Amino acid sequence: MLSRTIDRSVLRLYSLANGSLNTGFRAYSQAAKKQYDIVVVGGGIVGMASAREILLRHPSLKVAVVEKENKLAFHQSGHNSGVIHAGIYYKPGSLKAKLCVDGLHLSYKYLDEKNIPYKKVGKLIVATNDVEVERLNVSSSSSSS
Repeated sequence: MLSRTIDRSVLRLYSLANGSLNTGFRAYSQAAKKQYDIVVVGGGIVGMASAREILLRHPSLKVAVVEKENKLAFHQSGHNSGVIHAGIYYKPGSLKAKLCVDGLHLSYKYLDEKNIPYKKVGKLIVATNDVEVERLNVSSSSSSS
């Protein structure tokens, strides 16, 4: 049971409705009186993206996100580099590389749709030995196909 595993006094509950986050949060004990179809634990990027996707696929559901901190993305999600990775460090053709590239395109599409500003600054990769030259050649030929 939730009350046995988590100190209820430190939880915050965020309500999501119509794809929008109710930015006011309430202590768990007050919010627990409401009924939700799904509760997502964790207000980081994975938790919030999961809650968003659930609402996009099932808009009639009542979704809540519980977070122990007093703001969202407080830990790792709030401390990332802000770079959208292109998957260049993964084996060409691998699932990780494919998902990275797909995610990159979806991210730019979302940013454009929401008019969120961004910069595509690129990356310069320099090979320092023959093995790295070969890896760059393989990556280059894979990315152009």
